Amino acid sequence: MVIYRCLKDLRQAIKYCFIIIISLILIYGILKIFFTTYVVYQNSMSPSIKKGDKILVLSSIRITSKNGSRIYKPFKIKRGQIYIINPNFESYLCIKRCVGIGNDSIYYNSKNLKVIQGDRIQYNFELLTNDYLDSSSHFIEPFKREYVKQGCVFFIGDNYNHSKDSRNYVLIPSNQIKGKYLFTLRKGSI
Repeated sequence: MVIYRCLKDLRQAIKYCFIIIISLILIYGILKIFFTTYVVYQNSMSPSIKKGDKILVLSSIRITSKNGSRIYKPFKIKRGQIYIINPNFESYLCIKRCVGIGNDSIYYNSKNLKVIQGDRIQYNFELLTNDYLDSSSHFIEPFKREYVKQGCVFFIGDNYNHSKDSRNYVLIPSNQIKGKYLFTLRKGSI
């Protein structure tokens, strides 16, 4: 009787171990599909994200079927969020902040950035009031204008004067967004 009970307990323990191992494998697989880590090799997002930081990214997923392939993004593209992009399908990835999406007007020069989103205006990432807009002294240097087409995104690095971004690449199609920055795993220096 004691042996039978031990065998029954052993089978039960093996069953639970098997369920736990399968669950861990599934969780690991899902994490590998949806999340990626990167090490940053540029200072274009400094001080938010610095060279050498290891970051966690929610990844875009390419789904292929008989009808072709499409990209699934488990996130919505929003202004102010940080994304991993592949500018002009280069061999490298960049990390930049989204400042403009479809139908926005972007005005920029060497020092300033103005984004018009319908009836809202942001100047250097701050929402402007009517009092501020009445003072023309803020807009002395001429601005270049970029209209963001539907399906495209305008990206800028936080280190504005040392960033190669949409001011150089112009507009980035949304299918070139490889993932959304979630947080920094480890601060570091290369």
